[in-house]
Amino acid sequence: MLISVYSLTGLIARPFISAVITPVNARRIIILSSVSVFISLILYAFALHIPGIIAIRIIHGLTYVVLGTAVMAAVVASVPANQSGRAFGVIRIITILPFAVL
Repeated sequence: MLISVYSLTGLIARPFISAVITPVNARRIIILSSVSVFISLILYAFALHIPGIIAIRIIHGLTYVVLGTAVMAAVVASVPANQSGRAFGVIRIITILPFAVL
């Protein structure tokens, strides 16, 4: 359950987050969510019990999904329309590669 909370949070939150993030607000959201991901990673050191770890996994999963969605909105808005598919694929590979290596 501890491992799946992170992924389930993203799965549930992404449809709602995608509707809110636009290329206009993507930069601000990238900055805020990057800081939030960093803070959530630090919080793992202070989680002593299962409920705390679950709460941090939810926060980490949510902020990571927000960050990924905002990056994708910024990238797709900044590349030519005929190259957006390629850009989307490259960003997705870069995003998933660390999980494949671990």
